[in-house]
Amino acid sequence: IGLVLFLILIPMQLCFGLRFGKLKDQSIFFQDARLKIINEVIIGALNTKMYCWQQSLMKLVKEIRQKEMKYIRRSAMLRSVNKAIYSISQCLLIMIIFLPYFYH
Repeated sequence: IGLVLFLILIPMQLCFGLRFGKLKDQSIFFQDARLKIINEVIIGALNTKMYCWQQSLMKLVKEIRQKEMKYIRRSAMLRSVNKAIYSISQCLLIMIIFLPYFYH
């Protein structure tokens, strides 16, 4: 029984790892877009001020940052679930392995 649980947990950890990678890629995509806009704002600071584009550019940066944070939060949530399952699985595995010996 313990071996079965162990064999179930291995693919689950693999799935978590693959999902972490996808979420990190998505987060990096939005981070890159946000940094490009900020770089353009810094380079064109005089034009930004002259044409009063501060508010529209700030709104654009905030929208991209919110999308980026959505993926960062998902990644953090998935990471915490993964760590919880990892911590619980060790105790659960030990209990399942030794429980038949105590009740036999």
